[in-house]
Amino acid sequence: MSKTIRSTIIGTGHGIPARTISNDDLAKFVDTNDEWIRTRTGIEQRNFVDLENGQTLTEIAIEGAEKALKDSGLKPEDIDFVLCATATPEAWMPIEAGRIQNALGLKNAATLDVNAACSGFMYALHLADSLIRSGSQKNILCVGGDVFQRILDWNDRTTCVLFGDGAGAAVITGVEADPENGDSCIIDSKVYGALDIENSLSTVEIEFEGKKKGVITMNGREVFKWASKCMAKSSLDMMKKHNVTTDDIKWFVPHQANIRIIEKVAEFLKFPMEKTFVNVNKWGNTSAGTIPICLSEIREQGLVKKGDLILVTTFGGGYTWGSMLIRC
Repeated sequence: MSKTIRSTIIGTGHGIPARTISNDDLAKFVDTNDEWIRTRTGIEQRNFVDLENGQTLTEIAIEGAEKALKDSGLKPEDIDFVLCATATPEAWMPIEAGRIQNALGLKNAATLDVNAACSGFMYALHLADSLIRSGSQKNILCVGGDVFQRILDWNDRTTCVLFGDGAGAAVITGVEADPENGDSCIIDSKVYGALDIENSLSTVEIEFEGKKKGVITMNGREVFKWASKCMAKSSLDMMKKHNVTTDDIKWFVPHQANIRIIEKVAEFLKFPMEKTFVNVNKWGNTSAGTIPICLSEIREQGLVKKGDLILVTTFGGGYTWGSMLIRC
């Protein structure tokens, strides 16, 4: 059987800030309570960077990237490209990927930021896979993370309780492999984009035509509907394309936005919750950080073995969405 270049995840890691904020902590300055948050979102706590003392997205992104690089066994000079998925960069210039590259001494790496909101990491992974399959790049560091506390409206309890800060990373490399070699190969992925959501990421908060800019705003009911529909359909399309069923898949890893969305999609796809990876209860929605943090924790906890299949699906503001199959 002829060989082909496939993308392989050879290292993962994540960075979570030390400051834990419980639902009761939020209730001290937000019109909410623990029961209201838990029953509607499944979130029990989240972690925030310490903005007052200068902690940034870059700090936790570097932590995750360092762990992924160490896990991969590669040297800094081996990395050809850094892709960073974020909707909340520390600054517009230099870009977040450039900050990570400089901090880690990745002297041979080009850099690029990707913004697809919560779907960003999957988009970055999709791009990395394409670059590796084309032969233009060999080793790529993909990072995904956000500090959404910077753009939350603390008077809007329907959104501010949902998010936490966090980042994750993966090192992707190209290998010669048989199509069914069982390595940690990205089998296939598909990303989409359409529609819109009331959302501005400007650094200045202003009122314009009665709408607040510079903070996240969303219609929760509409987002719930579209997220459930799009993640379910793209996952089903991916399984049908590769002729696999839920029985063939070890873990279903959905974007960690809300436990109700996760349960809805899992139910539609007939995935039992015991095969559905969930960490939204402890981290909240870390946006572009959710998928890489999940993959890092799955690997860290030894929840997969060689040959296992993982189905990943995501949805983000914009709207953006997609699904991916990964062979372990």
